[in-house]
Amino acid sequence: MDANERMPGDAEAAAAVAGMQDVYGRPLPSIGDWINGSSGGKQWSGRVMDVSGSTVIVGLDGGAHLVAPTSDIGRA
Repeated sequence: MDANERMPGDAEAAAAVAGMQDVYGRPLPSIGDWINGSSGGKQWSGRVMDVSGSTVIVGLDGGAHLVAPTSDIGRA
């Protein structure tokens, strides 16, 4: 599935996630968001390809992918 395609129920799911984030803390990035961070002393930036629990997969320039904990986001 393309990152820009939406399925029935996506808007409702996004609203539920946003509500839980308001209650429970830091919002997670969404697929397609441009983010930056620092992992292992190295700074990075790229587009979110997937978010799974406390892990984010980021597409970097040149076609590489980075798997990083969400706690590393925004630390660049």
